[in-house]
Amino acid sequence: MFSFVIHVFSVLTTVFYAGASVLYLRALRTSDSEERQFARGRKMLLGGFLAHGCYIAQLYLEAFISHDYRLVMSLPHTVSLVSFIVLSLFFAAERKLQWSAFAVFIAPAVTFLFLLSSVLLHLQRGESIPAPRFPGLAFHILSVVCADVAFVLAFGASLSILLQDYLLKRRKINYLIRHLPSLRTMDRFNIACLVVGFSLMLLGVISGLSFVGSMKIDMLVNDMRLLSSFLVLIAYALVLLARFYFGWKGRRIAALSSIAFVFVLASFIAVGFLGRTFHVH
Repeated sequence: MFSFVIHVFSVLTTVFYAGASVLYLRALRTSDSEERQFARGRKMLLGGFLAHGCYIAQLYLEAFISHDYRLVMSLPHTVSLVSFIVLSLFFAAERKLQWSAFAVFIAPAVTFLFLLSSVLLHLQRGESIPAPRFPGLAFHILSVVCADVAFVLAFGASLSILLQDYLLKRRKINYLIRHLPSLRTMDRFNIACLVVGFSLMLLGVISGLSFVGSMKIDMLVNDMRLLSSFLVLIAYALVLLARFYFGWKGRRIAALSSIAFVFVLASFIAVGFLGRTFHVH
């Protein structure tokens, strides 16, 4: 019964998220009725958000009743949770900050992450190694999840900067341009998310390594999640180096940030399909 309900909410979430993404992206190509398209897109996105919340609640309820927490501690659920937190933050801030148009970039990102989590859930082939339990495990997981959330927001901000720069240079002033925050504001937001994400990922890696010193070194070297986390750290370290040492900003730093986000997605895919890992998140 629970599995059927979870499947229904999963399908509903996918349909609403995909529908919202299509409406928002269509609004970018139409010269009229853009405001109506955005309003419809927001309703669809809100519907997906509610279905997603019910999906997560059902997962935890089933885990609690069955005393089997493997699914809620799995990588697919982590990816799903990251997308849900991103959308939660968006809805919490959109009215106050007047960032409703930012959904054009958030909706497709959230849709892709939820679809990725579903694919990972059904096709995951990475070999799981029994995960160690240690004091501070909750802090370690929370740091990494929040870092991924920050990187998703930075990716959305980077896409916003690149698109705004493109449209403004061609003097295409549409509904999106009029309702998005300024390029300067988005650049500051992008940098803030990058700094927070990098700091949290670094804390997550350090906290994890500090408690696995007694493990076999070959297990650490062969752990795909750990190796991909190092690649993510290096990628974002280069982005921050370009920003604070070389003084890059705006379009150039946004392009670098977008490229770095590819490493975040690659880490999810690598852990899910390619490698051994003792990580469950």
